[in-house]
Parts: sequence; C-alpha cells; structure tokens
Amino acid sequence: MTRPIGVAPGTLALAAAWAAGLVIALLTGASAVVILLVTALVGLVLASGGGWVALRESAVVRLATSNVAVVGDELKWSLSVRTASLLWAEVSVGGEVVAAGPVADGDNVLLGSSPRRGVHREAEVRRLSAGSSGLVWWRRSAQFALAPLRVGSAVGEDGAAVERTSSARVAGTAPANRIGRDLPDGVRPW
Repeated sequence: MTRPIGVAPGTLALAAAWAAGLVIALLTGASAVVILLVTALVGLVLASGGGWVALRESAVVRLATSNVAVVGDELKWSLSVRTASLLWAEVSVGGEVVAAGPVADGDNVLLGSSPRRGVHREAEVRRLSAGSSGLVWWRRSAQFALAPLRVGSAVGEDGAAVERTSSARVAGTAPANRIGRDLPDGVRPW
C-alpha cells in the first residue's frame, strides 16, 4: 500500500506565503491575484500526488546479497528495479535498516551493513519518492524472501593477551643478539 509519510521542509513556508498572498488579495480586492492563487493551489494539490504516481509505476523485481557475513561489516545489497524516475530505497532486516540509497531503473547495488547475528530469510524493501515537485513524501513497502543469510560475530574480537619479558629476567633463555655469537638460545659451546 502506498502511504504519505510527511511533507518536505519548505512546504509549510510555501503554504504560509500562499496564505499571506491570499490575505493581501482579499484586502486589496485584486481579482487577478485571487485567480493566480487558486491556480497555484490547484497546481500544488496535483503536484503533491507526484510521489504516489512514481511509486505506483515502479516495482522491485529482485533482492539479493551474500550468503555469509560478519556483524557490522560492509555488505552489498543488489536490487533490480523497474521505475521511470529516481527513487530512494531502504532495505531492512528484522526492523533494522541495513542499506539505503537512491535507485534507478535496472540493476542497483546499495552499500550497507550486515544485520544482527543469526540466520535471516526475509527482508523488507521500502521505496520512497516525493515526485518531481518534492512537496509530499510517499512510501511503499514489499517483503522479499532471501537465500539464508548467515551472520556471525567476528572471530577473536578482543585478541589474545600478550606479555613481553626482557632477556635479563629469564637468564639467557629468551632470544637476544650478542655481538660475535650466533648460537641458538640455551645451547652452550662447551
């Protein structure tokens, strides 16, 4: 289902300017200005549905990604999209947005991150558009089945503890270079 999700930041300023023009036209009685304001109002109402039209005419055909990933690593998400205009797409797995970016007609690759640890078999793709006017943003969602995406934690994130000792503490058993002698440690010449 296609739903409106909000207005662009400049839309309220445009509405306030239109209202100020209407007040001025009513105070002065300029009928030509009133006609222009009504024409602008009709145009704005029609333009606000541009995003809805763009989303209704578009479709995500395919979603794919790697089969194995590590938590927090960069992951490429491949989308095949049919659309007549540029859209914004968000890929989410388990309610978490893992990739977002602009998509055009054809094959697109979004660079994102891997989801939380586990085996994921489903993803949601949300397409967003405001049309050419950019007044009202609209959203349309679709669910996609994935080949099982196995996400695991990184191996040895903390690393091993290392303690260095000096050769004086271990009495000749640690490697040390001595001028003129290339003998293995612990081996005496006598």
